[in-house]
Amino acid sequence: MKKKVILIRVNLSPKLGAGHFIRMIAFADLLKNSGYNINFISSSENKESINSILNDKYPIIFTDKSDALEDAKFIIDVATKYTAKLVIFDGADFTEEYDIILREAKLKTLHVVDVPKRVYSSDFVLNQNHRANDFDHLIGPNTTLLTGLKYLLLRDQFKVAKKTKLNSLRTEKIHLLICLSGGSLITDKMNETLLQALITSKDLVDSVTIIFGKMGLITEKVKNMALKAPIEVNLMNHLDDISQEMRKASFAITSGGTTMWELMFMQIPFIALALNTDQENYLKLLKRDNICEIMGDFDQMTVSQVKENLKKFMKNKPLHQQFLKKTELLMDSAKTKNQILTALNL
Repeated sequence: MKKKVILIRVNLSPKLGAGHFIRMIAFADLLKNSGYNINFISSSENKESINSILNDKYPIIFTDKSDALEDAKFIIDVATKYTAKLVIFDGADFTEEYDIILREAKLKTLHVVDVPKRVYSSDFVLNQNHRANDFDHLIGPNTTLLTGLKYLLLRDQFKVAKKTKLNSLRTEKIHLLICLSGGSLITDKMNETLLQALITSKDLVDSVTIIFGKMGLITEKVKNMALKAPIEVNLMNHLDDISQEMRKASFAITSGGTTMWELMFMQIPFIALALNTDQENYLKLLKRDNICEIMGDFDQMTVSQVKENLKKFMKNKPLHQQFLKKTELLMDSAKTKNQILTALNL
């Protein structure tokens, strides 16, 4: 019997970073394990980085259609060719125009969102975030809204890690993982400032791994800083299996995206940095709910201020335990069978 096809439309760029793409790989893993064939569709920009992230795990079709109408028509052609059962969108690039055109073509659609900023008239809208049910999602009368961590998308590597002792690779030494993942000029600057703070601090950490992301740039300046650092510094562009690095980490620094939920699942205390205003507002909500610590406006922070923030966070063990206790409760629904497939009738 021929397997049914599901299309995933998502982009990757220095501005967007890789977070949306990584999340859709997690969705693809879930769907593949349930017997579906997955085809990605992405903008033809940054082909090399996209192919490297997918690493032949899933087939991909590239499009150079920049106009929403033309792009939507292209998706319809692909969906018709493969008799696709569902088209999934992730990213703010995809306007309501897509919803209307694909609905008129009788295609079943799902939009994955974080902070909804428009009216959605697709068949489904998925917001997997904590407290997503409190957000004002503007949806049409025929749209089904799916919210909360019971729909959390986790890559297969984390499901494998769950079956082992999560912290089995950790030692008594303090190892910090920095994974901002945006891979843009903003995150590159953040990584450089964080590294400068760490290597000029006395006895703050024993080692640090910084993952710059596929769109990030490890400059000669950063390489020289790492070589001369009094601590062990590992610099990486990308990891196919980041769960192994997470298992070594005592703490982490991340942004307010996909990696944040993966760290919670792996039970790692973290301090979060906002990459934009939407993330800043949401991270403040998570802090109020005792889920994570946050750092202030990073663009305005000096190296000395970063040092002070990190020192306070890393030495506050009661706060770490408070975070871990809360995130363990939050992750209970993510540890059971994901409810997305049932909700989508797949």
